[in-house]
Amino acid sequence: MDTLISTAGMDTLVLNLGTTPAREISVSDYFQVFPNITSDRLLKISSNSGTKINLQLLSVDGKVLQRCSSIVPFEYVNLEVAAGTYFLKLSNNYHTQTFKIVLL
Repeated sequence: MDTLISTAGMDTLVLNLGTTPAREISVSDYFQVFPNITSDRLLKISSNSGTKINLQLLSVDGKVLQRCSSIVPFEYVNLEVAAGTYFLKLSNNYHTQTFKIVLL
């Protein structure tokens, strides 16, 4: 029996896969974004999920400014926006995570 336990607001998932002992996986194991703070508009986004990653760049008021998708374990994304503070929303079939991004 496969079990996935997750609590909103927590950064840990607990997996129980049949007879395998439960394993904790940090949410930070899913997506990494760097560098942050950046001035060159180029971010490296990586994931060890092995699934398609959807990316949305949002303004502070929630407007979607840029979108793309990737299946590779890491992707370089060129942000086509002016200096400022933004939110980068990354998601796959299992997880969604939002990062605050500062562009100088």
